[in-house]
Amino acid sequence: MVLSAPDRWCASGLCLAGQDCAVLDAVARAMAGTKERLSETVEQGAAFSRTVSALTGRDLAPCALPVAVGEAAAGLDLDAGEVVAIYLHAFAANLVACATRFAPLGQTEGQALLAGLHPVIHAVAAAAVTAEVEGIGTAAFGAEMAAMRHEELDVRIFKT
Repeated sequence: MVLSAPDRWCASGLCLAGQDCAVLDAVARAMAGTKERLSETVEQGAAFSRTVSALTGRDLAPCALPVAVGEAAAGLDLDAGEVVAIYLHAFAANLVACATRFAPLGQTEGQALLAGLHPVIHAVAAAAVTAEVEGIGTAAFGAEMAAMRHEELDVRIFKT
C-alpha cells in the first residue's frame, strides 16, 4: 500500500503498539514539510498533552500531535487500529467542514464525501498499526510547495 501525508498518523499506531514515543516524535517532526506544519503539530500536540494531563493526572510530555494521541490512548485497552481510524476520521471531518464553508460543497455532499473516505481511513489505520518506523514517510510535494507559498502570505484565513 502506498500512503502519502497520512503516514504521519502511523506514529499514533506505533506509539500504541509500544514503539518508543520519543523516536516517533522525532520522526513526526521530521515529516512536517514546512515550518507552519511543524509548528501546528507541535502546538496542537502540546495542547492535547496538557489537556490529557489535566484530566487524567498522567504526566504526558509535549510532542507532535499524532504521537500525543497515541501516547494518551496507550494503556486504555483500546484497539490501536480503531484509535487511529477515529483520529483520521476527525482530521478528515475537519477538512470537510472547511470545504463546506469555502467551496461549493453542501452539508449533504460533505457528509457523503466523508462517508466515501471510510474505506481509505480504515486501510490507513490498519497499515499504521503494523508499520515499521523505518517504513513510514510522506511524499506530497505539490501540497508542501503550496504550503510554503501560503505560509508567507500576509493575509490568510487559515494557518498552512
